[in-house]
Amino acid sequence: MRALAQLGLEWARPSASWALALAPLFLVFVRLAARPPEVVIGTLALWQRGARPAARGARGALAPWVWCCAGGLLLGALAWSGPRRGTPRVSGRWTCVVDRSPSMALALGDGRTRLEAALSAAQAWLGAHAAPLDRVRWTVGGRAALELARDERPGAEWFAPQSLEEAEPEWERCDEPGTLWLTDRAPELERGHAGLFASGGPAVPGAIHADGRETLLWDGSALRSVPTAPPLTVALRVPDGARPAPVLERALDAWCAARGLERARGDASDALFVVELGPAAETDEALELARDGWRARGVATALPAGAGEDWLVGTDARGASRAVVRARAGWIGVGLSALDEPAGDPARFALSWARLFERSALVPAGVVALGERRAAGAALALAPEAPLEETRAAATQLDALLALCAGLCAGLALLLRASSLSE
Repeated sequence: MRALAQLGLEWARPSASWALALAPLFLVFVRLAARPPEVVIGTLALWQRGARPAARGARGALAPWVWCCAGGLLLGALAWSGPRRGTPRVSGRWTCVVDRSPSMALALGDGRTRLEAALSAAQAWLGAHAAPLDRVRWTVGGRAALELARDERPGAEWFAPQSLEEAEPEWERCDEPGTLWLTDRAPELERGHAGLFASGGPAVPGAIHADGRETLLWDGSALRSVPTAPPLTVALRVPDGARPAPVLERALDAWCAARGLERARGDASDALFVVELGPAAETDEALELARDGWRARGVATALPAGAGEDWLVGTDARGASRAVVRARAGWIGVGLSALDEPAGDPARFALSWARLFERSALVPAGVVALGERRAAGAALALAPEAPLEETRAAATQLDALLALCAGLCAGLALLLRASSLSE
């Protein structure tokens, strides 16, 4: 096995290497089971022939079929072990886990945000310690991972909120060699393998809460309330000639009124979220809709595939389902062109949609929770353990060739054995 490893071969199934002992065990068994030839020696001539010394090397020689069978066992064991031609060992990929909680957008004294400072520190370290051809895998909650070259970083849009709820990563699930944590303050848990690149930063006074009526400000030591200005809005975008179902429009108006929000039409760049109504359904086929304890019938067109959570799914008379409401941070897509009054307690319907509006609403610009605004301490740059080396083994036809040779040896052993028995 070591000799083959020196030839650049590795083993897909090293646990099968015990089978290599079958060939020598078979030879030992044949040797122990062999019996000396029986010859009748009733005449002087036979005595004289039996007394002659045997030819050199003839005593104990194994039959050719035995060697063929042993060779087949050896080749079969090698095929079972799965030899592969391995590529040279290369460094594993690095992984950057980025914290996108609201505090990362706060400004530092040098004009950068905490996120920009953590990114710069991590990339400077990678530039000094990672190989030029190494790849870096970037991960942020709520979106697909992105793999880039060592000196590249994702664009600003990749770091923008894309999920209904933004929070710190689950640090304990990504504590692995070759992993860099990018945040503003050290997590409370103890690191085992990952590196930590924290921006730190002083406390940042500002707004910690806002609704349509008042904004709560923190000045670093105390809180004060001021009227919200400009007013906060929710946008409703509908195709020409269409309008939302009355029961849905009432739910939206009630939620806005309870929070002092204004409704706007069209594209409002500063809206907390946009409710976008899809095109009118091509048929009047009714769908059964149900969620959170309410049920209703409606007419809808299926929403095209896209990012977001399928919040409401309808079922037609054939049992087929289609997504009719999809949501993500800052946007709610509604395919309902008609919706009956919900059955049961109407409060359940209103509460269900209110929860959706709450989860989809973006935090007003400049508003960051008090816990996020507090000081994050000093900047930290703690190196991770090196990523685990990996070897990619390329599939070869060597194991198939060995298996074929083992079969040929077994067939030849059977022929030779039959020929020896017939003599």
